[in-house]
Amino acid sequence: FAGSCLFGAKNAGLSEPECKYALNFGYSFGIAFQIQDDILDVKASSTDTGKPVNNDISEGIITLPVLLACELSDAFKTRVCDFLNNPKSNDVSDIYRQADNLGGTDLAIKEAKKYISKCKKNAKRLPDKESRKEILLLLDNIFTYL
Repeated sequence: FAGSCLFGAKNAGLSEPECKYALNFGYSFGIAFQIQDDILDVKASSTDTGKPVNNDISEGIITLPVLLACELSDAFKTRVCDFLNNPKSNDVSDIYRQADNLGGTDLAIKEAKKYISKCKKNAKRLPDKESRKEILLLLDNIFTYL
């Protein structure tokens, strides 16, 4: 996202400081977007997302809610490590449920909101055009699970 935003800003003839704001916007947007994807893997259904959920950990990918829950509980961290060493598909939804119950999802939501705030801060520094208004509107509507 950062590279695309920078390219678009340069292509539109924005000043160097404005290009930096666009770059920072894209960076923060990309992180917020990924965190929301991590949260969706824990909280949403396949019907909601149109793609498989509860899937990342099965592929050895530790999402932010799981990582944050591991920081909160050594027992949970041990369970996740045991799962990664010997995956059993019937454990996946329970691991996500436990990560959520431990507060990992809530902490991930807080983190995503920080990045959305950074997005808005940088977007507001871009030239006052219709596209800036659309970007701010997008930020208010795209992160539906936060």
